[in-house]
Amino acid sequence: MEAITLKQARLLDEIETAMLQAKMKRIQEITNNPMEIDIQMIGSTTAFKAVKMPGPAFNTIRGFKHEDLPLLDDLIHFYQISKLKPQFELNPAFTSPDLFRALMCNNYCQTRFHTVLYGTTQCENMRNEPALTIRSVKAQEMDLYADIYLKSFKLPIELKQGVAQHNQVLLDDPRWSFYIAEWDGQPAAVASLFVEEKMAVLAAAATLPNFRQRGIHQQLVNIRMKEAEARGTAIISGQANFGSISQTNMEKSGMKIAYTKGIWNSL
Repeated sequence: MEAITLKQARLLDEIETAMLQAKMKRIQEITNNPMEIDIQMIGSTTAFKAVKMPGPAFNTIRGFKHEDLPLLDDLIHFYQISKLKPQFELNPAFTSPDLFRALMCNNYCQTRFHTVLYGTTQCENMRNEPALTIRSVKAQEMDLYADIYLKSFKLPIELKQGVAQHNQVLLDDPRWSFYIAEWDGQPAAVASLFVEEKMAVLAAAATLPNFRQRGIHQQLVNIRMKEAEARGTAIISGQANFGSISQTNMEKSGMKIAYTKGIWNSL
């Protein structure tokens, strides 16, 4: 693929934001909004809030840019009223020295980098592995999906019901696909895909520790690329911790690094 442009970097950011918004809006529609989700557009910045899930995954600010600096106090206040501290995910296409200084003056600092990758949906690294089967998740398997996800990331098992419920509400949304990978018949990994119009996102993937280093994650990347292509999508994106195996696997499948996001958290 050609080198990334500022316009393309903005487009990748927009599709990632659209994916999170699609997910959180469906969760918000659960009776009585149990996670107390609120999504606000403040200027051209999207602020996501989930009061009952205080971690950074759902309490995040996307698309914050230099032009919205006068609204920084409004953004921070949106979370302060719920006693939450948001995470800023900064696309380098939107930033400026003044933006960084303003965040620092509000006791925020950069805590890590996150890699954003993109590519065509023409997979370059498919291979046959007889022990591996990848299939769609069945409606009654969302507890299993959540269990694998939490154990893979070493997250508290107490979150299982919530994770299962959050993904269950997406099963009837045609933009979302969920997968389970089995190794010799044993559940080993899970993944999801988000497709909207002409772009797709590798939404999540998790492999149980006992099944790692067998190429399962790589094949989950490949199978999602193939589905995205079959659905008429030309471009696919994904995110990974910088220098991680997930990043390496996406690159092996032909994806390239678009940019690294700066992740900023409160001190």
